[in-house]
Amino acid sequence: MKKKVLLFICLVFFFINVDYSSADFSQKEYIDPVTVELVKSNTININPAGIYKIRNLQNSSERFIKPYQLVTITNSSGNSVASFGSVTLTSSNGFEIIEMTGNSQIVTFTGSTVGRRDASLSGQILTTFENGEAAEYISTHNNSQGVWYIVKSLNGQNLAILANNNVQLINAPSLSTINTTIANSERKYRGSAVINGGQLINKLDMQSYLKGVLPNEMPASFHLEALKAQAVAARSYAYVKNARGPLTNTTSSQVYRGYTSEHSRTNQAVDETNKKVVRYNNSVIETFFFSTSGGRTANVGDVWNTSQSSFPYLVTVEDSFEDSPHSSWTETFNSSTLLSSFGQSTNVPIHNISIEKTGANGEVSAVTLHTGNGDVRKAGNELTIRKLFPTSNGNTYGILKSNWFDLTINHPFNIQMANTTKNQLNINNQQVQLANSVTTLNTSSATIALPSANISKETDPQSIIITGKGWGHRIGMSQFGAQGYASNGWNYDKIIKHYYRGTAINDLN
Repeated sequence: MKKKVLLFICLVFFFINVDYSSADFSQKEYIDPVTVELVKSNTININPAGIYKIRNLQNSSERFIKPYQLVTITNSSGNSVASFGSVTLTSSNGFEIIEMTGNSQIVTFTGSTVGRRDASLSGQILTTFENGEAAEYISTHNNSQGVWYIVKSLNGQNLAILANNNVQLINAPSLSTINTTIANSERKYRGSAVINGGQLINKLDMQSYLKGVLPNEMPASFHLEALKAQAVAARSYAYVKNARGPLTNTTSSQVYRGYTSEHSRTNQAVDETNKKVVRYNNSVIETFFFSTSGGRTANVGDVWNTSQSSFPYLVTVEDSFEDSPHSSWTETFNSSTLLSSFGQSTNVPIHNISIEKTGANGEVSAVTLHTGNGDVRKAGNELTIRKLFPTSNGNTYGILKSNWFDLTINHPFNIQMANTTKNQLNINNQQVQLANSVTTLNTSSATIALPSANISKETDPQSIIITGKGWGHRIGMSQFGAQGYASNGWNYDKIIKHYYRGTAINDLN
């Protein structure tokens, strides 16, 4: 009897004296954190690689997720349901999948497994782990009943798990990522995730975010000083915009494709400019940037109808060394395309088109169609003007590259009226006089009788010619311009101060 008492005392002593301080997992704290909207869908699949726990945002309950365990979150009727392995959780407020740091080993479960107070089959059962769960590994204990893994649960309890076919001690993945599918592409994202209402939001530190942005906003092959200028601009932009709410992963914020898209050269640029931001009068500014200026950047007031005095650092500057395939370009259009974009019937004849240039460099602020039904004028900021000229070029998002352009017309028709003649761009869907009658054309081409021969002519030809400069809004920093300056010996500090006048570069905190 004395021996049994002594054994029990030794087991209790063992658990009391285990050193847990070096093994504890802790929730990762992000430096200068940002949040990014990744996707919205009623079904979201996430495969976390690393040590992650899932938190029910309705009741704050938590569970560790086995590394590489598929987690499916569905959204229906105001509730979110998270399923992984044999676990199903329901929440009206969604879930957070949280990155953890600490011990390099973890115990995982592929079937229901009890956790006991003592390393003994007679020990009190304190909890049951289900398939798909994991627990923080502390140490291994051997006795006559087998191998026991000593673990710590999320509520701080120290438990004994008897090793069997449903229990495995593994090394945690060295890199923690949230793996999911975005636009039919498998992608990895550093950091944590919040899923609510079918919206997947990535939460991570600024440096990791920028590493997933830079190679998607500027070619990694660009000069390192240009990449560093881009890193500083992207950091400043993200800091200001994230203060208003989550960023997007598209051009409406910055193109962000996570760890999957990272490149060693752009990572170097991010690391070598760590915390560097652009300030004007000691405040971090929203550092807009774009592809190509066409020779000069724009005044913000000329292209966005914004008060120029509110943005004294966003003024037109020269781009002396910009060398871009988008510096100058040409697009052609027919009448029906413009009539549709102006909200007019394609049956209306266009006699002429005029543009109004009010920008310092000749940026267009209004376009007028002079039609058979009167004048139709559209005015607005640069994006409004660019959308009036839809293109088939998917690489330019289906709109004109910029609002810095000239417009010319090759008038294909001269129409005889009762008392005069009129130039006209289109005759399709319009009445014409034949030898003995009047008819309405409804064809892409028509045969016209001339004294010496008949000719075939398009009824709505590509007679509107746009010749323009630059690509983008042209406010702030030109990316191809930064590449040109960097290639000519400028460092990132000088490049930034050239495009954002009167600014200084210093640390975020």
